[in-house]
Amino acid sequence: MAGAVVAACLAYPFVVGEVAARAFASRASARLGRAVTVGKGRAGLGRIALRDVRVAGRGEGLPLVTIGEISAPFGAVLGWKTAPAVTVSDMVVRAIRGGDHDNVSDIIEKLSSRRKAAGADGADGVPEAAGGGSTPPGIALTHATLSLHDTASGLAVEVEDVGGVLLPSDHLLFRAKGITGRLALTTSERGPQFGAREVQIQAALHGMHPDGYPSILVQDGYTTPLPSLALTGISGRVGPQPTGVTGGNPADKLVVDLHGSYGGARETLWTARGGVDPAARQGRLVLRAEQFSLDKVRDILPRSVLRPADTSLDAGFELTWAGDAVGFGGEMAVVGLSLKHDAL
Repeated sequence: MAGAVVAACLAYPFVVGEVAARAFASRASARLGRAVTVGKGRAGLGRIALRDVRVAGRGEGLPLVTIGEISAPFGAVLGWKTAPAVTVSDMVVRAIRGGDHDNVSDIIEKLSSRRKAAGADGADGVPEAAGGGSTPPGIALTHATLSLHDTASGLAVEVEDVGGVLLPSDHLLFRAKGITGRLALTTSERGPQFGAREVQIQAALHGMHPDGYPSILVQDGYTTPLPSLALTGISGRVGPQPTGVTGGNPADKLVVDLHGSYGGARETLWTARGGVDPAARQGRLVLRAEQFSLDKVRDILPRSVLRPADTSLDAGFELTWAGDAVGFGGEMAVVGLSLKHDAL
């Protein structure tokens, strides 16, 4: 008798883990319309660890998603309505939308169809999870790598590390590090580039939907809207007015407060401050280029500019918009500019 109990205890983690792994793979495959496999399942005290989880790509291509481990309570794996948080570790996503190598459009369409069929809200008025059913459990994500390509728009984004938490009907907080991106405007794949050392997104949630606008923090970002113009060192915040802060325009649903430099210079050489009401399609933005000598951006100047260290620039602009009407005004002063050009 004692031997049988010991044997059952020893077998429990593997047998129950295997059953849970098969149940999870079956439910996920049916929901996504794509083969989902689990390398190994192991049970613990009230939780299941699913390892080497994969969502197949298209054909013989790389998997759409690979996950090192999902640690979840029994309820979450078996599809029960309530369960505590799920932990997802070491995830890699390689998503391509559009073109010959598209591996995600069919999944998006399937999930969208399920949402439409189930309706946007549950009987209790709380938004449901994607594809219907009750709001899913909270999720904690540790170390995810993303590679996202949209062929139609030419947008490509790579993220080295993403981590954070999502707690339905509470809040979400995610940090993304090592972001690089490109917007290809032609078939040559050349176009504006952007990125950041770190971006943080935080928002309150009602069910699984944002309750108001999110807050976005940027650290050491960059963008190259033109080949000869590089905005670097972009840092600051775009988000709702912080709690307890007075002043400003009450109509501003989002407050913009950013600063940065040019061409990799360390000093803060410009600021962008203002407010936006996306729903009303109105806002204002004050751009200020603090006085600085052009040697700070020597690398992006044309050869026709002589003695950039002796040339200073000071500029301020205000951009306003309301609906389809856009207003623009300001002034710029350049002192000590010397040019050499054949046209002159």
